[in-house]
Amino acid sequence: MVLRLPDAWMWDFWLADTGEEYHLFFLRASRALHDPHRRHRRASIGHARSTDLRDWMLLPDALVPADSPAFDDLATWTGSVVQAPDGIWHMFYTGISRREDGLVQRIGVATSDDLVTWHKRPESPILTADPRWYERLGTRNWFDEAWRDPWVFRDPRAPTPGPQTSAASSATPAPTTSSVGRRNHPSADPAPDSASSRSCKPPRFATETS
Repeated sequence: MVLRLPDAWMWDFWLADTGEEYHLFFLRASRALHDPHRRHRRASIGHARSTDLRDWMLLPDALVPADSPAFDDLATWTGSVVQAPDGIWHMFYTGISRREDGLVQRIGVATSDDLVTWHKRPESPILTADPRWYERLGTRNWFDEAWRDPWVFRDPRAPTPGPQTSAASSATPAPTTSSVGRRNHPSADPAPDSASSRSCKPPRFATETS
């Protein structure tokens, strides 16, 4: 499985499998930035399609930063894709904004009926870090509000889907901790129509870092 873009850096990726084709989504940024460390604040979500995981057809970007003001008007970051029972695909993704100079991460959602054309839902962001369990910007020693990389899946033991996210925990005294955050959804349908019913839960685990 090889996909390279000569004019762009590529990193974090995730897949959607329709049963007939694989859709690869990934972060990308132009090599015209010269310095690869600058790519994170210029990222969009690229897209390619394959039937065999070997040969890939590059498609238009799935998502790009929004017009200002918006929670994702600086960059769009890592996410995941899940299909609802009605056949609609949902992409949960991370966004950062110019307003906080990219230091606050939030989770948004976009929908598609073909995995190619995506529409951001107007109620985004649908989820932000809950200060009861997760660090907020300026409350601890960590330099940003880490609340990113939603991974949405169905728990076989329960009828409700829910994501894991990368977050900074506020539940430990360590100056810097990383944790896997989580969220519950009250419906078996991951459609964002009930976004107001989403709620954060305590971390599944946290690890202290130096």
